[in-house]
Amino acid sequence: MPPRRKTARQNARQAARQQIQTRITRLKTKQQDFLTRFAMFRARIDSTTEEVKRVDPEGLRLLAPTFRLPTPPVFAIITESNLDQSEKAIMQLEDWLLSVRGELRVLEKLCEAKEESSREKTDEALAMADMIGFREELDQMAREGTKEMDEARKRCGTNNV
Repeated sequence: MPPRRKTARQNARQAARQQIQTRITRLKTKQQDFLTRFAMFRARIDSTTEEVKRVDPEGLRLLAPTFRLPTPPVFAIITESNLDQSEKAIMQLEDWLLSVRGELRVLEKLCEAKEESSREKTDEALAMADMIGFREELDQMAREGTKEMDEARKRCGTNNV
């Protein structure tokens, strides 16, 4: 007896299962890629922090609150029922990482500018901050730093702090 042919419905179900399996595989790859990039970003923050300590120890207080990184995410086991939610979550994480990487680059550029006393590099860093929408937060950090320095001067009774 010849083998039975699959019906159109069976073919459609099999194609749908394959499509879901492909999405799951792609998502797992994105998650692993994200974890690798996240680890590299943490290492870069450590390096930048050491550089800021060397160039501008006071600046480290301003940098620290900006880059309190969460621990790396632990991803749930991907199933058909949580696939859409998991895909959205990785997209949000990727967007977040892209954003904070840009912010860190601005802070690194400002550190370079301070070290070299370069107004040109400062302007470049501020232009980058404007471009990525980080300028307002950067200005707030500077205002808070200035306020802290003023308070320290008052406590010490000097303008040389």
